[in-house]
Amino acid sequence: MSAVIAAYRGRSLVLTPFYNHFTFDTYNQRHCNESIDIDKIKHLLPVATMEEYVQECNNRIDVFFSGINVTNDMTSSHYNRIFTYVQDMTEVFSKLTGIQIPKLSNGTIIQLPDHIPNGYNPLRKVASMPGLFQSDHRCVGVVYPYGLLGRFYYHDFTPVLSKYVLRPAKIQYLAQDVIKSYFQNKRFLGMHWRYNKEWKRQWCFGEHGRDMVACQAINSTVSVTVVRTIQNIMTQFALNGVFLATPLKPGDPFIVDLQNNISNMVTSSTVIDNGLPGIDYVMNDNYRISMLEQEICKHSTIFLGSSRSSWTEIVNEERLHKDNLLIPDVFSKFNKQ
Repeated sequence: MSAVIAAYRGRSLVLTPFYNHFTFDTYNQRHCNESIDIDKIKHLLPVATMEEYVQECNNRIDVFFSGINVTNDMTSSHYNRIFTYVQDMTEVFSKLTGIQIPKLSNGTIIQLPDHIPNGYNPLRKVASMPGLFQSDHRCVGVVYPYGLLGRFYYHDFTPVLSKYVLRPAKIQYLAQDVIKSYFQNKRFLGMHWRYNKEWKRQWCFGEHGRDMVACQAINSTVSVTVVRTIQNIMTQFALNGVFLATPLKPGDPFIVDLQNNISNMVTSSTVIDNGLPGIDYVMNDNYRISMLEQEICKHSTIFLGSSRSSWTEIVNEERLHKDNLLIPDVFSKFNKQ
């Protein structure tokens, strides 16, 4: 999103650090070159390092563009809860990077229009509305509350972003080696099974229990149903194997059952254990392993992703017009004897 705004507003994109998923090691910083191919993105727009930003902007952010999408159905308590979360996260970012960040207030945050209609997406308006995400200040940031501002509405920009916003070259080359070694560059299924205990805590209980349909479908699904579904998908689309990306551990009974019943089922653990040349780059590093898995799934013939997963949504966006399926929807369509 920041790349889109910077490109349309004639700004440089600052190469800020990335962070590991909170379930692994919270706030562990990753240099930007571990996450994107910096040489490629330079062809899309100017970039600046954090060191350059600190020097040019006197180690501070002047104002923020707000991504808090105040829709017609948003209550004041909901807005306040989101705003408090964003404020807390900016303070965390300040502590981690040393960048001085002002308190979010009327003078330091540029809000989106009030009472945005449901379904409206500001990111899609960035080209046609010159005043949107615009400021005379030189050093600006973007606060982007997770799940708002049209969480994955990059469709209009995907053809451009897919050329220039790529994973590091090492990850790209390693993914191609995996595809060649295990699937002989033939047709294969990329599959993301997100549903571990942490996902269920996030989505199936408490205030996040709003998607009980998906939760109930997952909780009631047995491995034989998953196996039969995958087998039918492989038959229908003439696939030669499966690459499975999952946070479940290699010895998990569910994973073992899949491997015992599905031919040529490959995981990142399979690749690491077999010592593919260059695999040491991702060994014992969940962040890099996850990027490798996404890159492999990006190039799969068919991608079977998980409902309510940002990991899956990222891969879906990258695949443009390729075939994407979704769990648990596939169980009713492909679970046939």
